[in-house]
Amino acid sequence: MAATLYHNMIVVFGGECRDGKTFPENEGYDVTTGTWKTLQPAEGRHGFGAATVGDRAYFVAGAHGCGSNVVFKELLVFTLP
Repeated sequence: MAATLYHNMIVVFGGECRDGKTFPENEGYDVTTGTWKTLQPAEGRHGFGAATVGDRAYFVAGAHGCGSNVVFKELLVFTLP
């Protein structure tokens, strides 16, 4: 999984392994209220990084399979309205 602080929320994406697949679930922990929020699912991945720059959170690279060494050169960009 990867996490980054975004708009006072710790956004957590991905992870591995459940039933041989990466997790598509994504959640955010609101540091102000101390509560978790379920976010829109995304393509599951593991072994990737995250960073927040300005008003966007970026999730970089990663693999779609559990324990996979096939790393994708994809960049997911996350924004909240």
